[in-house]
Amino acid sequence: MDLVTGPFLGRIASLSKHKLLGKDSVDSLQFCEHCILGKAKRLEFATIVHHSKGTLECIYSDVWGPTRVPSHNRARFFLSIVDGFSKKVWIYRLKQNSEAFEKFKEWKVLIKT
Repeated sequence: MDLVTGPFLGRIASLSKHKLLGKDSVDSLQFCEHCILGKAKRLEFATIVHHSKGTLECIYSDVWGPTRVPSHNRARFFLSIVDGFSKKVWIYRLKQNSEAFEKFKEWKVLIKT
C-alpha cells in the first residue's frame, strides 16, 4: 500500500512531531482506498423539465442486470417502465435481457386494456 501524500501528510507530520498521535507515527499511516471513496462526491443530475400533459405521453424504460444472485424464479435482469406524468412504475423480472422487448409489448397491451 502507498503512504499518504500531499498536504494531508504535512498536517499528520505536525501532529506526530507534537506527539499527538500516541504510538503511531507518520510513516505507519497507509493509503486507504475505502476512506477516499467514502469521501467522494456524486455529481448531481441535471434538472430536466417535462411538459407532459397526460399519462403515458412520456415513458422511461431501463433494463438492469445481471444480478449476482438470481431471484426465486431465476430472474437475473429487471425491466423498469416509468410514466413521466404520473410517476407510476412497473417492474418486470427477466431471466435474459433479450426478453425485454417482449415484456414491453405485454406492458403495452396491458395499458391499452
